[in-house]
Amino acid sequence: MAACQLTEGDIPEYSLCGRSPATLKNEELMFWLKCRGDSLKGIKTKTALVKRVEEYIDSGHEKQLVDPDLDQIYSRRKQRHDRTQDVK
Repeated sequence: MAACQLTEGDIPEYSLCGRSPATLKNEELMFWLKCRGDSLKGIKTKTALVKRVEEYIDSGHEKQLVDPDLDQIYSRRKQRHDRTQDVK
């Protein structure tokens, strides 16, 4: 299966949508980080989660997405969608 480039429309809840990271729940912050390939290693508090998210934003890496699902469901969905668009 060829790799595909995921975008914000491919993963629900990927975007902060203008929200401050500090206003999000821990689960939302962890999912956001997983979508960027972060291992979440060493992160034990909400403060640490917020700091890590802000580091991604400050470094400009917030748009670099990976499929956070072990079964690659988002990538597979995008590939199916892309194939149907190619047929049209």
